[in-house]
Amino acid sequence: MVTMVKMTRPPRRSLRRMVLAGACALVLVVMVALVRSGLDGFDPARGPRVTDRRLAAAFSDARDPRTSIDFSVTSLKEFRTMLNYKQQKDGARARLGGHEIVESSDSRQTRTGFPPFLEGDRGYVDKPKQAKVKEMMKHAWDGYMTYAKGADELQPLSQTPFNWYGSVSLLSTPVDALDTLYIMGLDAEYNDAKNLVLSQLRLDSSFGVRVSVFETNIRVLGGLLGAYEVDGDMALLRMAVRVGDVLMGAFDTPSGLPVNWIDLHTGVASDNEGMQRSSCLAEIGTLQLEFQYLSDVTGDSKYSDAALYALEQLYKMDRPVRGLYPLYVNIHERKFKAAYEYSLAGESDSFYEYLLKLFISTGEKRYLDRFHEAGQAIDQYLVKRSEDGTRAFLSHVYADLRPGANTFHHLSCFAGGMFALGGAVDPSSPRSDKWKQLGASITESCYGSYASSNSGLGGEQVDGTSLRPLTESYYLRPEVVESLFYMWRLTHDIKYRTWGWSIVEALESRCRGAAGFHGLSGTSAANGGGHDRQESFFLAETLKYLFLLFSDDDTVPIEGYVFNTEAHVLSIRGYGRRTDASQWVPVLGVNASQPAGRTASASASRPRRSTSKRP
Repeated sequence: MVTMVKMTRPPRRSLRRMVLAGACALVLVVMVALVRSGLDGFDPARGPRVTDRRLAAAFSDARDPRTSIDFSVTSLKEFRTMLNYKQQKDGARARLGGHEIVESSDSRQTRTGFPPFLEGDRGYVDKPKQAKVKEMMKHAWDGYMTYAKGADELQPLSQTPFNWYGSVSLLSTPVDALDTLYIMGLDAEYNDAKNLVLSQLRLDSSFGVRVSVFETNIRVLGGLLGAYEVDGDMALLRMAVRVGDVLMGAFDTPSGLPVNWIDLHTGVASDNEGMQRSSCLAEIGTLQLEFQYLSDVTGDSKYSDAALYALEQLYKMDRPVRGLYPLYVNIHERKFKAAYEYSLAGESDSFYEYLLKLFISTGEKRYLDRFHEAGQAIDQYLVKRSEDGTRAFLSHVYADLRPGANTFHHLSCFAGGMFALGGAVDPSSPRSDKWKQLGASITESCYGSYASSNSGLGGEQVDGTSLRPLTESYYLRPEVVESLFYMWRLTHDIKYRTWGWSIVEALESRCRGAAGFHGLSGTSAANGGGHDRQESFFLAETLKYLFLLFSDDDTVPIEGYVFNTEAHVLSIRGYGRRTDASQWVPVLGVNASQPAGRTASASASRPRRSTSKRP
């Protein structure tokens, strides 16, 4: 006999209690999971993270929700990448140092990032040397805040401020220093710089000055984007958008090729002569990395479209030598000026750098092909080698491909790192080993110019045979330590750290003063006179690369990040602030038409300034 048990319905009040209890339990489980995962934790310094993955039209003040980059709260914040697994469902997994990197299935449609260049060996931190560089950064920053707060740069010998544009400051030092301060873990100094930038930086129409598009892009826009990359504060991105919108005026020319000066009052762009006729190679080809990144993190393609369209026009122009690009461009007629000159120093250097880094940043192979093509021509026509083949340097070449004097410029020394990196990111290329060796040879010569100097610091112009300085001045430049950084990351040959430390010692003994760091007016003299400027790029680049030279390979891993030409940190697609492939804008095609936009007649002639990344 089977006993039937009658199932009675519980009272409605009891049912409601059960549902409420279940809901509470579910909420508790979710909260515990979130806390444990750290994906949406509460940061007392910055408030809670937002869970909405899309950018609101007005850009919320909250931290960027689209990644879960976290930074250890220690005296040294080492920049580590930890991607948001929630947003990378069913993605392919790989290892990058000690962290698991998850690449979304969508992002695999485009190459995003690279396997570790040195598999199984991520280097090590040299803590004493790293701490010394950090102390140098603090000294430089403290001097600026004491004697030049609110200005572009500090004049440390006279302990006075300096502005590029007279009474108008674009806060070059604070904005350039942001991501360096953050990466070094100088938290209080970073917050001071950030607050200064967010409260005082303006590209205001009431300012009756023209500003350099090139310099404003690499320093101000690049600095804001680098700070946004490491911090995630949307206020930084909002300000970057405002700066990008001002710089977009540079493309308001009949050809869509940019000119280098923007009148902040009228918004009209012009060249050095107050017209819309000419630009140099770097002025046209050193906007793409920042503008393409800005499009990816905002979803607005106008920035990328304008900059990449200009790059495509350069590529289509007739050139005497395939792979080499002359220094000067007639933007009205879309052709290079007939008095052809070629160089990898001032007015051209970062154009070639950005060909490689656009490939690294976006995965678009045509940029890598163009880099290889340019590299072949550079190697054939611009590279000079020592008799034993251990040293190489880059000379200036004229219209008939006649080599210039047997000299090289300090600015060209970035190319050691560029070629070595170019060989590393394309290991299957038959040119890979060649580029790595060329990078090592250029770096050898460039450091040799420091070792040959009585001050231990290299000159502006150097004799390629003796490596003695021809132009006896030193402006705290970063190019040599930049190449040392890349060569260390790609080889772990201890000599590169040894060389870097000798430069630290020379900076301390020759350039350090009570208020900061100054340049030298004579590098061959042991007590060379001082150049009274603490350049903002000293904080953005020189000290950042020295700090990273003594860090392990997972502190800003070059497999997932690129540096703009001012050394500001930008993620590669699939990493950092660009993990979400659905946010990426299409990369402009080769045959794309000119982006829509107004054209403006050139303004009247304005006060002229030389256009150069460096003094």
